[in-house]
Amino acid sequence: DRAQFFPAPDPAVLRSELGLPVNGVLLGTAARLHQDKNHAAVIRALAALRADGADVHALFLGEGPLRDELEQLAASEGVRD
Repeated sequence: DRAQFFPAPDPAVLRSELGLPVNGVLLGTAARLHQDKNHAAVIRALAALRADGADVHALFLGEGPLRDELEQLAASEGVRD
């Protein structure tokens, strides 16, 4: 039943309810945290975009062998919110 999806919720309200930044661009990925996915490149790009003044955030959903390493990279790049 498609009716349950209409009207679509206000994105700002939905982001707030999920504890996500209300403003700016939000990139999201749901994947296994593995080297093949190259999440590290996304983290570095996010840091570069923010350094240029962009209001951009990323949300990674998943588990995998690189989780701790990616969290440390995000912290060292200053983008772990």
